[in-house]
Amino acid sequence: MLLLLGSERLNALAGAHWRSFSSQNYFDTRGTFAGILWCGPLVLLLTAMLTGFLWRAGKLLVRVWSEACAACVAADTRRVRSQVRVKRLQARKGRRAHGGEAGDAGGEGAGGEGAGGAAATRDSSDAARKTARRKRS
Repeated sequence: MLLLLGSERLNALAGAHWRSFSSQNYFDTRGTFAGILWCGPLVLLLTAMLTGFLWRAGKLLVRVWSEACAACVAADTRRVRSQVRVKRLQARKGRRAHGGEAGDAGGEGAGGEGAGGAAATRDSSDAARKTARRKRS
């Protein structure tokens, strides 16, 4: 910072004595040469620092968002699994209360017992359900 503040005086001094160390007068009255000589490297350094800062900030932002999204997905997964468990328990309770599988119509058609051995089919499926219940118990 002090070099930047003193660059105008340094430019004026070098402009007065340029023949002792140079073959051309680079030092104008506005201090353009000294400004480029001193400020150019600083601007490049600050640009590199800013680029590095933005790169790190972007990587951090991506990491934070990915962790937040992972937490949301995990919470949604837990919620869905919980809902599935509740539905399964309700279905089991419903089957136990009705004495059979939920949604079982008993095999009867619109005509009562039905024709073509519908009663026999129903009796065999009832026996299969009873056997399955005994195995589960």
